[in-house]
Amino acid sequence: MKEKIIGRNRDITKEEKELIDSRLTALDPFSSMDYLEILGFSEFDDLLDYVRAFGEFPMPEDFRMYIAGKYCYYLPLDTNLEKIQKLVEKYHDAGKYILDVGAGSGLMLGMLAKRLPHLKNRLLGIRMEGSPYGVDSISLFDNIIDCSFEDFIQTYDLVDEIDTIILSWPPYLEPLAHDVLKYFSEHDTISNLIYIGEDRHGCTGDDTFFDLWDDLKEKGRIVSKRFRLEIFYGMYDFLHLIRDANGR
Repeated sequence: MKEKIIGRNRDITKEEKELIDSRLTALDPFSSMDYLEILGFSEFDDLLDYVRAFGEFPMPEDFRMYIAGKYCYYLPLDTNLEKIQKLVEKYHDAGKYILDVGAGSGLMLGMLAKRLPHLKNRLLGIRMEGSPYGVDSISLFDNIIDCSFEDFIQTYDLVDEIDTIILSWPPYLEPLAHDVLKYFSEHDTISNLIYIGEDRHGCTGDDTFFDLWDDLKEKGRIVSKRFRLEIFYGMYDFLHLIRDANGR
């Protein structure tokens, strides 16, 4: 793998290629592609130089948009999945379901299933038609139901079998996040709500969601822990673990 750069030949070693491939595969776990071919030698080599110099991994913008268009705008990095895994292992009742609502088409669930194989049959997702943050044409995980959240709670009597809800990148022009938080607050059989997105006035969750959140906190109904999630170079979201204040 050589290219003439500034009057000299430059090699990319097998180890260097494996390094970059491993970083990109973490973002595209359901594919087996030659990323050197996708990015081209020069951009691939630029990534290597940056990693060597700073130890960080800047996501190429073109590749980020390729992945976002393929899966969903919210993309869980491996380090962020590790945080979710630790929270699940600490707080989730393994005999009940984890329900994923919000962005995407099962990407996060598929990645969690690899980390938590004993919970694979207890991972359940809702893929909402026309979601601005999701991909409607494919499903990357088997346990995906195509319906709205309202239709889900009216059709499937699973409230007593759900212990954790993951609310990832809900839209800010619709009350989905509010409806999920309200559902959580009204059912004491559900122990955990993991919200992944931006804070108030961001691109996730509408005002009714944050108003309800503030109201429940002021009344002493819920408590939450906040974690910063790196997404791509220079960008980040927040993860909030929301639980009942009485420790249900």
